[in-house]
Amino acid sequence: MVLKSLERGDHWRPVSADLSDPGGGERAVVPFGTITMLAESPHQPGLLYAGTEGGTIWLTRNDGATWTKIGTGLPRKWVSRLVASQHEAGTVYAAFTGYREDHFDAYLFASDDFGATWRSIAGGIPSESVNVVREDPRNRDVLYAGTDLGVYVSLDRGASWLALCAGLPTTPVHDLVVHPRDDEIVVGTHGRGVFVLDARPVQGWRASEAAALTLFEPRLVLARDRDDVEPARARGEAVFLFRLRAAAPVTVTILDAAGVAVRRWQVDGAAGLNVVRWDLRVDRAAEAARPARIEDAPYAAYRVELAAGTAGAEAGFEVRRDPRRF
Repeated sequence: MVLKSLERGDHWRPVSADLSDPGGGERAVVPFGTITMLAESPHQPGLLYAGTEGGTIWLTRNDGATWTKIGTGLPRKWVSRLVASQHEAGTVYAAFTGYREDHFDAYLFASDDFGATWRSIAGGIPSESVNVVREDPRNRDVLYAGTDLGVYVSLDRGASWLALCAGLPTTPVHDLVVHPRDDEIVVGTHGRGVFVLDARPVQGWRASEAAALTLFEPRLVLARDRDDVEPARARGEAVFLFRLRAAAPVTVTILDAAGVAVRRWQVDGAAGLNVVRWDLRVDRAAEAARPARIEDAPYAAYRVELAAGTAGAEAGFEVRRDPRRF
């Protein structure tokens, strides 16, 4: 049964009959019927989907006054996730898991007509139980899936999938979310902690494919003070993400607000996504009283320039004092 509260949980009222599957039987993985998943559309209040441990999916479009079964043709497996699209009112995604029955195929489906018809979008995901599916909040074509062995991303709404597992332990991913403000993929694992990945290269990957060099917008750098100098200077690092169509040496230049180069070095860029880090140290020219030296950078606005052969890219960023540090 689905219950609803309009008083922050102080009072509840039923908005459905018993939607769960009958308990017991040879297929049962729990001794009683269970609603395992509930999702409401961000587009239409009262448009709800409910899924059960036996693979049944229900839909109501009138806040629970009537419910309709919409799972025709879907596997009779535990519904591990339902997601009502934030981009289109009629789109919904459903994931299933059969691991409780020692059945480990990947089950992931999408519907564009409120569940009247479904299509599999699991092609390219290995035979692993799918625990979660998410849409990207900025790019409607990008989907993420968390399985019992990792994270996968689709850049074409489920037509194909790529592994997004570098740096992740091989462990079940039980939940993930794409932070709509910070553009970060936050991944929750089984017993191995929480991991965070910058989502912006994923969101803009298709748009970057035609360019020889793409620099993704740098983030604001929040640094800590170096305690033994006046005026205060920053300690920390800036991280730059860029994509190369083909491997090439890349010259990295940091410029101050006046356009003066304060640091320059070269890295070996690989085809695909690259990460380069600046340690917030600047080269200072010799002065009358002091020789040339490397020192901590002041808090200020900067620009980063990348050059790979004839291709170039640049972007501005800031280094600020981290307000969370005391």
